Amino acid sequence: MKPSKPPAVGPITTALLDAVTMRRQMLDNGHAASEVDHHIGVGLKALLGRGLPRFLCSRCRDTGWVTSPPSATEMRRIIALYGDDAQTQDYVVKCDPCAWNANERVKRRVRGQDTGDGGADDVVAAGQTTSTRGFRKVGRR
Repeated sequence: MKPSKPPAVGPITTALLDAVTMRRQMLDNGHAASEVDHHIGVGLKALLGRGLPRFLCSRCRDTGWVTSPPSATEMRRIIALYGDDAQTQDYVVKCDPCAWNANERVKRRVRGQDTGDGGADDVVAAGQTTSTRGFRKVGRR
């Protein structure tokens, strides 16, 4: 993989290059490294914003899936089959209702990927063929 070259201009690139230069200058002036790192970090956080991601759905963290432990009925069934509940594991279920999934559904409808008809248009689109122009294969009319 070829390394990418960062853009020469731009607010983030300029801020990072200025922060590196300022850090070198502060260290050369005799400031403590921990103090310098703290001040540079505060400045970069103020410029770049908070680094924590914002999720639309706090339950699934925008993945669409939630880890769920077995229910009490399932645990009784596991104990009846295996004798102990030490062999149980959580499983993954779809996050519903999910704000992120609803947002993605709207985006897909706008792009024309999901029409909300349960995939009937996908079946129709898969059966359609394009016309061939020019030379045709032998035996085809």
